[in-house]
Amino acid sequence: MHDALASETRVCAYDRPGIDWSAPVHRFADSTEVSKRLFKLLTVAGVEGPKILLGMSAGGVYVREYYKNHPGDITGMVLIDSSHEQQAFRLPPRVTRTISMDTILINTCRLFQPIGVVRGLGIMEGYIDPDLDEVTKQSLLARLNQSHYCSSIYWEQQSFSDEVSDELPPDSLGELPLLVLSQGEEPKAMGDDFTLEQAIAQAEIWDTLQDELMNLSSKSQRVIAYESGHLIQNDQPDLVIEEVQKFIRKLQSGVE
Repeated sequence: MHDALASETRVCAYDRPGIDWSAPVHRFADSTEVSKRLFKLLTVAGVEGPKILLGMSAGGVYVREYYKNHPGDITGMVLIDSSHEQQAFRLPPRVTRTISMDTILINTCRLFQPIGVVRGLGIMEGYIDPDLDEVTKQSLLARLNQSHYCSSIYWEQQSFSDEVSDELPPDSLGELPLLVLSQGEEPKAMGDDFTLEQAIAQAEIWDTLQDELMNLSSKSQRVIAYESGHLIQNDQPDLVIEEVQKFIRKLQSGVE
């Protein structure tokens, strides 16, 4: 995706603290701090001029916070199945229970990863897509097995849980050109504890949340990826590339 979009305009991507090759930060960091970090990074890197912010999942909350604090040179925004500031209490209980279990697992991992237990037992290998080529697998495994990885994820989860438990709705984006890409695959049952009816109810709520994000701007459009789950960039990368390229061209030509 990065290289394909770079054929249209300059593309800058970065690793969050403790993820891949970025240095870890073992403490709480709210969206305001994440926004400050991104601003500092762009400043140090000398990235100037008009910018389009693109955020996927949790990144959607963070780019909206960045725009609130630094709206001056932002000309557009793309949200890819973005999180919503009120999702913690609007999504079904099973989703929040799953997140809680993930937190317990990550907390356990962060205690044992620094002493080599996680690497020794090959735990991270179970989280890697078996269809990836061997070079990509080994590169990903090396990053996941870094001694600080689970700790970084733990602190990120702790910080982010507050960002999606807000009583207030997301802030308006005014007339900022906005593209919202949302998952749209058919809901499926997942065992006895998550029936098809529950899956449908969850999908309907998520669809409502995505509509609310679209309505944050008076100059917005929404595209539904009908063959994708949450990771649209993995399930339908060509769709993401095509829609973002069209969005970029509209902004470059002055057409909204």
